Amino acid sequence: YQRNHNYFKNIVRLLYLIVLMFVLDLQVLSQTCSANFTYNTCINVGDSAVFTNSSPSYQSAAWIWRINGTQASSDTNFTHQFNSPGTYSITLERFELSCLFPFPSVTKVVVVSQPKLVVRSVLLFYQAFIVLLKVG
Repeated sequence: YQRNHNYFKNIVRLLYLIVLMFVLDLQVLSQTCSANFTYNTCINVGDSAVFTNSSPSYQSAAWIWRINGTQASSDTNFTHQFNSPGTYSITLERFELSCLFPFPSVTKVVVVSQPKLVVRSVLLFYQAFIVLLKVG
């Protein structure tokens, strides 16, 4: 009886260690298998917004960028010119074999504003003034 008891005790210990190793591996994967990005926060219509991948150890992964759910790019980083004001959902999806399903992704909301009329008027006035100086 004592011999069988020790045998089962050792099996339980072994199973505990296996589960512990699995949990620790998942914690490490959750830190390295994530998706994140940064972008210029002040975006006006006509501006080029730069989205920079800031995910950890991203060199071996494949990426999909989506704007409002529609695929926009598969580059690691990407630039997009917004032609209309509004609120846009930007999603970065990470595809990597070492990451577990579902693949990690992150979505951020980007607000694109219409440039202020005063700034646009001043710019047009300045451009007209430069043209007049060159002509005259």
